[in-house]
Amino acid sequence: MVWRGPAAPRDRLFSGLVYLIPILDTLAFAGTVFAVLPFLVWLFLPAFLIAPIYFFSVGGLAIVALAVFFGLFMLVVRNPRLPHFLRFNTLQALLLAIFATLCRLVLTLLGLSQSLIQPLLGPAAATSVSGPLLLNVLTTAIFIFVTGSALYSIAQASRGLYPEVPIVSDAAYSQVR
Repeated sequence: MVWRGPAAPRDRLFSGLVYLIPILDTLAFAGTVFAVLPFLVWLFLPAFLIAPIYFFSVGGLAIVALAVFFGLFMLVVRNPRLPHFLRFNTLQALLLAIFATLCRLVLTLLGLSQSLIQPLLGPAAATSVSGPLLLNVLTTAIFIFVTGSALYSIAQASRGLYPEVPIVSDAAYSQVR
């Protein structure tokens, strides 16, 4: 753990907020989880409300998501005048979002994306568990890893502590000096 001094309350708040990005990016994997545990849909309802704006696309390119990604990377992560705590958490959140996006792209390239679209249609669409067992297990594992890491990181950031997520934190530390 790198200690760079105490984090200001403002930095703690913004460090926690950036972890909403990987949570939004992982909604595509939540269909099975929401079908098995429908009460979780209510906890993620704000994310479902933000998702259509975040994933607004032109020609298949999610313009808002791309703008948010590059904006945070260029204006926060690469800005040495901002506190290390904020830059580290922002990069870690972006790395989690990249992981979720790459998983979604790989599954799309393999032709397995039909079941990924179901949760983005709305909370009511995720009502049954269907599809291949391996795909359900894989998407559930991705959802739990990314969302769990994001929620853990939000909790740690709110306490002013650096969240340690295996592999992801090491990559973030190596890029944020």
